Amino acid sequence: ALVSGAISGFLDVAFNFNTQAFEDDNLL
Repeated sequence: ALVSGAISGFLDVAFNFNTQAFEDDNLL
């Protein structure tokens, strides 16, 4: 459970980071 939570948290942060970068590129 701990490992699954850590992986889910990492993917969630990575997804949010990529989404923000994608939005920034669209503003350009």
